[in-house]
Amino acid sequence: MGAMHTHKALETRVLGSSDLPAIIELERASWATGLQADARLIEQRFALGHQMVGAWVDGSLRGMTSFSYTWFDPRHPETLPRTFAEFSSLPVPARFNTAFGYNLNVHPAERGGRLVRRLLQAAFARAAAAGCTYLVGDGRCPSYNGSHDPPADDVAPNPAFRAAIDEFIRSGVFPEEHKLMLDPALRLFSRLMNCRFIAIIPDFLPADTASGGFRVMY
Repeated sequence: MGAMHTHKALETRVLGSSDLPAIIELERASWATGLQADARLIEQRFALGHQMVGAWVDGSLRGMTSFSYTWFDPRHPETLPRTFAEFSSLPVPARFNTAFGYNLNVHPAERGGRLVRRLLQAAFARAAAAGCTYLVGDGRCPSYNGSHDPPADDVAPNPAFRAAIDEFIRSGVFPEEHKLMLDPALRLFSRLMNCRFIAIIPDFLPADTASGGFRVMY
């Protein structure tokens, strides 16, 4: 007789203010203290017209992504916001062509599974239906310094990756893609989104010490 296997029920849907307690619970389970968003900040994002899509497993919120709509010309990445606070707090204009994705929050127990792909597919579909042609996200790069601060990271520092970022800051020459792929988080973004990296912004989120405050925009 074979063993019986149970499949957890996975559904995705748009989140609203009534989901705030579940969102806060997920923030606490998924991010180190300095990277968590509190209830007031999330409520502000809802008020700005931002979109949040959640993935639920057996009725429990286990992943979510947050994004706003804006106007952006991908030929001019230098016009991107220079800080995470600005990137994640833009009001939605009447005319837009781009989704700025500023949060991909997945419970540690669900990382590496089907949930992330389903969640991103749902978010992409919603942004496309709203009229977006582009998605811009801020990619963490925790192997710049390395981190053993669960639940956010358990990533060893990568001296070659750090050298590539430091060389960009010194010279202004954008690193070759294979050097950026040394970071596991950036590899994941590339694999799941089939994206290209367009900018590196220092001091984007100083609280993210694992990434050295940098963000690699894609």
